Amino acid sequence: MAIDDIKFNLHDSIIVDISFDERGRLEAVVQLYEIFYVEKPTVKLILSGIFNSSNVRDLVSDINAAREDGWLGYRINRFQYDSKEACSTGNLHFYLDIDHFWPVTIHCKKINFLEVARNT
Repeated sequence: MAIDDIKFNLHDSIIVDISFDERGRLEAVVQLYEIFYVEKPTVKLILSGIFNSSNVRDLVSDINAAREDGWLGYRINRFQYDSKEACSTGNLHFYLDIDHFWPVTIHCKKINFLEVARNT
């Protein structure tokens, strides 16, 4: 894993929606910060094969419990690849810090970004 595999800078981006499923997969729909991305595109961050699922499930549950009128709107303070935790099995470690919630380290197998089509 190289830092180039993280396609987008998520700092100051806004979480529009977030979910965690029983297969250990986190999906977050994120509106990218306009200072870095003028057109403010929306992407879906997918982390799959999460090993520390209880920590991530609790975070997602708390975020969704705070939802107001269907909109989350929480800012990502930091999303970073933790190269110190790199391991020989190829598993990944990320640090995720979201406004108003506790930071969490996510230990997973795979990261993927999907660009979400804009409604015109």
